Amino acid sequence: LTHNLEALSIVRLAACFDQNQARANISQLKEFGRPDVSIGQDKIEIGQIFRGQWAADQKHVDLYCQTVNGVGKLPFFDVQTCLLLQLVALFDTFGLENLENVRFIENQQIIFVEMILSYLRTKVGAGRSNTVLEKYLNYLPKLRILCEMITKATI
Repeated sequence: LTHNLEALSIVRLAACFDQNQARANISQLKEFGRPDVSIGQDKIEIGQIFRGQWAADQKHVDLYCQTVNGVGKLPFFDVQTCLLLQLVALFDTFGLENLENVRFIENQQIIFVEMILSYLRTKVGAGRSNTVLEKYLNYLPKLRILCEMITKATI
C-alpha cells in the first residue's frame, strides 16, 4: 500500500486549494489537517509547492495539476469526502501484483466507497448520489497513472 501514498497525498493536496471563485481572494493554501484554517492571502499555485525537479516531464506536471484541480472541484468535495477518497485511493489494488491479502485490501476499499456513497446520499439524495460517486471514482485511474509516473521519475 505504500505505492498508494502518492495518490493519497494528491487527494489531500487538492483539499488545500480553494477552487471557489467567491473565496479566491482569501486564501488558496490551507493548513494540512485543518482545512478551515487559511495561511495567508496570496494565491498559491501548485508549482510553488515543489522544490527542484520532481516530475518525469511536462506531461507529468500537466496531469498532476489537472488532477489536483479536478479533484478539488468535485461536487460536494469537503473534509469528509476528501478523507474518504484518500482511503479509497490508499486501498486501491488495481495493477498491483504480488500483494498478500488482496481480498482483504479490496474489501477495505469497498467499505470506504460505500461510506462516500452514504455520505453523498445525505447531500444530494439517493437518485443523484451514484452519478456524483462516479465522478469521484473516475479519478482513481488518473491517481494510479500519477503514482506510476512519480515512481519512474525517482528511479
